[in-house]
Amino acid sequence: MICTISVKDIISVNNIIENNGGGGIYLTYTYDNIVSNNIIKHNNFSGIYCYSKEGIDSNNIITQNIITHNDVGIYLSDFSNDTIVSENIISNNERNGINLWKNNNVTIEDNIISHNNISGIYIQQYVYNLSINHNIITDNGEIGI
Repeated sequence: MICTISVKDIISVNNIIENNGGGGIYLTYTYDNIVSNNIIKHNNFSGIYCYSKEGIDSNNIITQNIITHNDVGIYLSDFSNDTIVSENIISNNERNGINLWKNNNVTIEDNIISHNNISGIYIQQYVYNLSINHNIITDNGEIGI
């Protein structure tokens, strides 16, 4: 597992992150990070989990990852604002491909989101200025978006 707390400019590239008891990558109170070209699989919580606090815009870029067989593929929680999720393959997760809660200015584009047991993209509450474009969202258990 990769866990960051209150840091800036973390670049996580070309890693295999698997079989962790918690999540694969945790970005907590961090900003201006790039998570790219990783294989993130078989983690007991989220493949990638982002959590911030009010007043800090995350500005994270999550791109070109393979995220599969986790509880949730990507969980953007609590002020993970100004995050871009693009060109990922997010599949076969126990619950949702992408879970959003309490975010502003999130862009989800050019992803393949499929075969997740509940939803492709699950929007909980307090999500504003969300842009979902040019994704392939297919064969999820209950809901696409």
